[in-house]
Amino acid sequence: MPSDELSGIQTLIDDYIQRMNNKHPDATIGVVIGVVTPANPQGGLVFSTPGIATQGGQSVAPNATMPFELGSVSKVFTAGIYDMLQRTPNFEGTLGERLGSQMTMSDFVKSIPIQCLAAYASGFPQDNGHCQLHPSTGFPPGMTATLDSLFKHLATYDTPAYKPGTTYSYSNLAMSLVAMAALDLDSTDTSAFASAFNAKLIQYCQTFGVDQGSSPSTVVYSEVDTNNLPVGYDKDFQSKIQPPCSMVEYGSGGIVSTGADMLQFLRHCMSAAYPAFMQEYRWQHTSYCSGSEGPITGYGWFITTETIKNQQIRIVSKDGGVAGFTSWIALEQRPAPGTASPRGLFILTNGPDATTLGKRAFGYLIPPASAPVDQAFLQSGAPAPDPPVH
Repeated sequence: MPSDELSGIQTLIDDYIQRMNNKHPDATIGVVIGVVTPANPQGGLVFSTPGIATQGGQSVAPNATMPFELGSVSKVFTAGIYDMLQRTPNFEGTLGERLGSQMTMSDFVKSIPIQCLAAYASGFPQDNGHCQLHPSTGFPPGMTATLDSLFKHLATYDTPAYKPGTTYSYSNLAMSLVAMAALDLDSTDTSAFASAFNAKLIQYCQTFGVDQGSSPSTVVYSEVDTNNLPVGYDKDFQSKIQPPCSMVEYGSGGIVSTGADMLQFLRHCMSAAYPAFMQEYRWQHTSYCSGSEGPITGYGWFITTETIKNQQIRIVSKDGGVAGFTSWIALEQRPAPGTASPRGLFILTNGPDATTLGKRAFGYLIPPASAPVDQAFLQSGAPAPDPPVH
């Protein structure tokens, strides 16, 4: 990889950390960025250098094996796990066909197509706390605390917010159900579900070269040694130490990973071996939360066209955010099925600015054109991260 790419990203990180230290001296923010380009298809990692506080009370400089919470980047792992286990073209089938008889659901819930759950058009209302038109999801408090409480409610849930496949709505519940469908779940034992999903997550990581060994490094939150996790910081740079979500919602936002593993995952997502249909246009609908046109979605992914260095770049990406952590993964959409993406990037941080930093870093990966970098894209702020979904 050309040294100016890495040095530019390193300077970007260093400048950011210096600003944070000046503005928020009590917050110890760390950043890990991984990049893959044609010049270096194996990829490289760049780190912030000062030590950051871990939840076990140590000060450790960010490195390739430091764990970070992924937040909703977990969703693209879940989509991959579903594809690995079910192998159905275009995520065909319905929720009722995938879940067992112990999972009580109304006829409506049973009828929801898996592809609608995985491509953000489930029929469920938006539940990440940012809906502009609807102040409440209508779900009862504590619904997702356990599988038992979830399916007791889904047994009576027969009035959808909209017809599945017609409206964009960011539903954590929907992707959580995709995780359960991947496992053909037929038990309301919450801990057993978390354990089974974790086992399949480890298996999935092995398919793209992560040797999890006897001490896996990409796991669900309940399996991680939290002493090694950094202390997280929210958008106000207040410290946060808490689970990202309930076990029920691990498929939506409960995965923890490292820079080394994420680099392997990025290379996999960019490769010709990755199922191309998951990163291609599925649909674009009116947004439930705003009434305006929503994003173009794939399965777990979002697809946008950005102007960078006077070039129109089609980007496939997913952001994530839970209490104290944000993340972002992005790659150029592959030119055609059976081909690889030329370049991609991920970022992990125990602070609020992953998407902002990630977009700026991505600009260093694009070869120069006849005009300067498009600042509207590179300086754009991150969308508000998903809050914890307890």
